Amino acid sequence: MSSMKILILFSSSDIGGVEKSLTRMVTVSNEKDVCYVMASFAPAGRWFDWAKELGLSPHALVSADQSFLSRIWSLIKFIQKVRPNVIYVCGLRQALYLRLIKIFNFNSYFKIVHAVRWNPDSSSRLDRGFRYIERYTGFLVSYYITNSDIARRTLIKMCNIAPEKCSVVHNGVSPPKKADVLERAVKNNSILYIANLHPVKGHIPFLETVERVVERVEDAHFFFIGRDEMGGCLQSAIKSRYLEKNITLTGFVSDVERYLSNAKITVLPSLHEGSPTAILESLQSGVPVVAHDIDGIPELIDHEKDGLLVSFQNYEEYADGIISLLLNEERRYQYGQNGKMKVLNHFTIEQCARKHLMLMRGILEK
Repeated sequence: MSSMKILILFSSSDIGGVEKSLTRMVTVSNEKDVCYVMASFAPAGRWFDWAKELGLSPHALVSADQSFLSRIWSLIKFIQKVRPNVIYVCGLRQALYLRLIKIFNFNSYFKIVHAVRWNPDSSSRLDRGFRYIERYTGFLVSYYITNSDIARRTLIKMCNIAPEKCSVVHNGVSPPKKADVLERAVKNNSILYIANLHPVKGHIPFLETVERVVERVEDAHFFFIGRDEMGGCLQSAIKSRYLEKNITLTGFVSDVERYLSNAKITVLPSLHEGSPTAILESLQSGVPVVAHDIDGIPELIDHEKDGLLVSFQNYEEYADGIISLLLNEERRYQYGQNGKMKVLNHFTIEQCARKHLMLMRGILEK
């Protein structure tokens, strides 16, 4: 087969789960007939700098002062320059822009593969808009790759996407680096929540669980790891509940392994989710996860084997689950060992890369 060029196009230059997973995937790819090009439809940011540190050559396609039409023209010129066989696009708006470009036939030679990283089945404006767009413009997309089975089922059932046109490739993670111990003292019972501070991540309602936990385990301490996208609302909510001594907001952290090496539990009380990389990072580090039983999360966590699944927004049950693991070292250790084996057998970045490449080859052969 002739050489294949794949453009991976992100919607943001921040580092989230999709940026982590796909960028690491490119770093382990060693196929001689495959060339990956990585770009963001955004000004240079943390992802851009991180990708360069990994030895890649990322592209930031736009600048902050560009108009919308100028940004679209920059995208068109970049596609003409790179001439990819496949554009693997992450982000609804960017996927729509590419469809419009194909309609106007600027670059009709490439195939669009749309990465769907969440389960778009809710009644939110975003999900309703997504389903409408896919129903009526999905014929312009060559293929869909979701990172959860439930998202694939939603595409088939609610967006009228043909089953043979979409597949599942779960996220993968790289082997952890040797983590340094945090320089400052860490509370004995440290609990991590690795997610950017955003309303959909459920930080504020989760404070009810925090209150219940610290009432019964006085030295429990929560670390909320991620950039603030709520404009200080979470800080105000923490203060109003007098939880400042029980919660540390770290901001963005590039090396979460350092925190995982000192954590007893990871939590994920999101209100909506896809298939979170943070869960796999935690399991790989031997840290059990307590999470809502929603969307793609049950595909990653086996209840009472490597973590706990709790009823959606039942914060009393959530607190009971956290406390039960904090107070049972043997159970926590067993869950951790099970999680490590699961990731090693099913969720390595090499497996993720192989599955993607197999699908890309099949798409081009059609």
